[in-house]
Amino acid sequence: MKLVADDEDRKCFLLSVDDASQVDLDALAEQIGVGEPFVCLLWDAAGSSTDEERCAFGQKLIAAGCRYAVCGGNNGTVWDDAVDFAFVLSTLDLSDAERDARFIMTTWHEGESPEEVVWFAMNCAQFDDLSFRKWLVVLRGGDDELRERFVTALRAEIEGNDEL
Repeated sequence: MKLVADDEDRKCFLLSVDDASQVDLDALAEQIGVGEPFVCLLWDAAGSSTDEERCAFGQKLIAAGCRYAVCGGNNGTVWDDAVDFAFVLSTLDLSDAERDARFIMTTWHEGESPEEVVWFAMNCAQFDDLSFRKWLVVLRGGDDELRERFVTALRAEIEGNDEL
């Protein structure tokens, strides 16, 4: 995982993986911030995920404190649905108050560019009283050029919005 953009209040991390099951959010928690809600932007450049991979990744996100999942690239709607399903599965036995405290908002961004999805994640991914300070971009597949597009877009959002 690489810290790609940072100012005093906001941090953006980028993690490139071949398979979302490779993401160990427990190990990343120290860098992201233990117990602090965060946004995950998942970009699926590979497009060959399984139902099990998507659901397991969604459950990891929820357990790690992710409160907003922005899904783009290939099969964004399928990833969005999987995170929603993972939320239902992981909160079945909780009270309404506990369920509300863990609620995860999800969006999908089919046909949008990496730059558009980064802009959305950094500027629009908020709800209720939550205003996020940390973003994790998980790039599933892709090449160096795609990774650089994400790094450039993330840095532009942080550096271009210093007045926030």
